[in-house]
Amino acid sequence: MAKTIPQQLHNENFNNIPQELKDKKQWVVAKFEKRLDGKTNKIPYQINGKKASSTDSKTWTDFDTAVKFVASGSFPAMGFVLNNDYTGIDFDDCIMDYTIADWTKRWVSSFNSYAEYSFSKTGIHIILPGALLKDKTRRKKKGYECYDSGRFFVFTGNIIDNFSNINKAEQQFELFYKEVFGRDIAL
Repeated sequence: MAKTIPQQLHNENFNNIPQELKDKKQWVVAKFEKRLDGKTNKIPYQINGKKASSTDSKTWTDFDTAVKFVASGSFPAMGFVLNNDYTGIDFDDCIMDYTIADWTKRWVSSFNSYAEYSFSKTGIHIILPGALLKDKTRRKKKGYECYDSGRFFVFTGNIIDNFSNINKAEQQFELFYKEVFGRDIAL
């Protein structure tokens, strides 16, 4: 059954972000920049206005500081850097006319972990504990992306249903990985 998104979903609710993420100094602020091909990239920034790096912790900040800079209007968004401690799953273009596609809703329910609407309101992010990608290569396939290091996810705090806590889901992730990428996670 498809899940309908509340149409009033426009503002970020950072209070819903799990405390265990808030406690980590793995936050960046972000801007959206147009590429030459017309697509938009999310670019991590430091609060001093210089670009941040998702692989250099010296360019990251704490949660409260990132929120402050977003709330002031200095930056439109903020993100959490994946640093071998969490795995992020990104479902792109899975929301149409405020309805979550059944294929995505299935995985959101299966993982039973923190899930939120993306900044664009057309996708969903799920966060799982631990670095679950064994080969550390970028995993991207049309509509799906998985990372556990060297990337950041823009956060909204706009949670889906009651998926507000980060929960272990290694077996579900292995099933997801095999179904989506067509191979075992260890390969």
